[in-house]
Amino acid sequence: MLISNSNLYKTEWLDLVFDKRNKDYGAFAIRKHYADNVVKAMAITFVTAIVVAFTVGKLIAAKPVMDKWTEVKTDLTFIAPPPPKKVEPQNLKLRNQHRRLRR
Repeated sequence: MLISNSNLYKTEWLDLVFDKRNKDYGAFAIRKHYADNVVKAMAITFVTAIVVAFTVGKLIAAKPVMDKWTEVKTDLTFIAPPPPKKVEPQNLKLRNQHRRLRR
């Protein structure tokens, strides 16, 4: 395939393609203003990206302002936990009988 330098959106090509066709239909106007629309879309995209990047940079760099410091007093003394409760089995006699039977 040969590489061509012809621009298919030039007025001559559009006139040739839309010769004897309805130019008021919409496709002719879309193709005629295609380059302008691409430039506008790219400009809007770049401006939006720059604004978002600038805003995010400002938000990241912003530090919270602390006018008043409040002093919090804490008592870090160690409190020993209570001793564990000794739980005795209710069926101590049955367990002892069971142990004797196993031997």
